[in-house]
Amino acid sequence: MISFKTLLFPDTAICKDRLYPLFLFFAPIHFLQTVEPDAGTNQSTDSDIFMEHGLCQGHTPVPLEKNRQRFLHLIKDIRERKDDYGAQLASLTMAAMSAAASTKRGEAKHEIISSFLNDHSLISSSSTSDSDIDLWQARLVLEIAEMLEKDEEELRQELDILDSREMEMFRTLQGDSADEDNPFAELEQIQAKMETRRPLAEKNRFKAWLQLMKHFQPPDELFWLASSADSADQVSGRFEEKTGGTAVPILRLPLPKRIHVSTGYLLKEISTFHEASQQIRREIRNELESLARLTTYDSSSAELLLPGNSNWSAAWESLLEEHFPMSSHHRSEVIIYILPDTRVEDVLELTESAHSSFKHGLLGILKD
Repeated sequence: MISFKTLLFPDTAICKDRLYPLFLFFAPIHFLQTVEPDAGTNQSTDSDIFMEHGLCQGHTPVPLEKNRQRFLHLIKDIRERKDDYGAQLASLTMAAMSAAASTKRGEAKHEIISSFLNDHSLISSSSTSDSDIDLWQARLVLEIAEMLEKDEEELRQELDILDSREMEMFRTLQGDSADEDNPFAELEQIQAKMETRRPLAEKNRFKAWLQLMKHFQPPDELFWLASSADSADQVSGRFEEKTGGTAVPILRLPLPKRIHVSTGYLLKEISTFHEASQQIRREIRNELESLARLTTYDSSSAELLLPGNSNWSAAWESLLEEHFPMSSHHRSEVIIYILPDTRVEDVLELTESAHSSFKHGLLGILKD
């Protein structure tokens, strides 16, 4: 198997329809988990199965250990409660992540969250430091973000049943009458809201992810992959502030937008595609790594934009069309940037980062 070590962020769950296509090229995909796996169970999750096949690897930087079950019970409670409990907690947690390091009426900024965790026997407010509370808070933010993303994905799938053509057909039948209600109006509003970017929420999610990441030593010679443009902005923005430079786009890599199949069939599809694309993936990986190792990088040189003198670009698109036709799987893409003279680990000020022969950072963005 051709290895292209990739760190996906800020997601803490890998099993999502929109992420499965990444396995066609980026593997193994490393990702952070808020909770360590249960070593005492024999039941395998989809994530475990992908790990067993060498496609991904989950890491829990700060294991919960004795608090694991209590935290999982809390997350289950938030997920299943039908009142405003979960939404209120999400609002409080996100607000605390955004709060400045100030006090109000003599109370520390973490008092609400620490009190909540104390009530659930997860921490002791009298003996827990602010740094420990930061980690608990980060876990809550990341778990809540995953819940909201899952809810949106399920809603999106339901809305896909009523595609734009059906809505247009209804408008045609309705004509210009303003007296009749449009039963699709609310759905259209929901769709528009779902497509609206939420940079503050993504900023808080990234901040929570980085809080965990500071306790994890990433693998050597790593490719960083953001699951959204807003998350990638958190890296590229810091890079610009730190160096005064600009991230340079060097490659667009098309992928299927979704792969809706069972886990077993998906593994076969990935394996078949890996075999057919082995040479192409090796060429792409080698060219990317060669650019990352250049002593100096001239962003004005067109020769340093991929695919350069290679002809794998057309071959890659041809293979995609053969195995995952655009007519049925549509297309997303990963845009790959190079960060001249600065690794991503250094941009994020991650101490104890692995030694690397890379001179320049590689940052990808998954765009639907």
